[in-house]
Amino acid sequence: MTMDSFWGIEWVEDVHEASAILTLFLVGFHIAGVIVSSLLCTVKIWYVQ
Repeated sequence: MTMDSFWGIEWVEDVHEASAILTLFLVGFHIAGVIVSSLLCTVKIWYVQ
């Protein structure tokens, strides 16, 4: 069975779109959490010598 068997099926496209949006949201949430944590703990994790 190849991925071509799912081509054009609506629910597969919906699942793919929802997982992509969820991934982008989680990445943004993670970056925001790192920044907030860094500011609260006064640790500059992005500073490179």
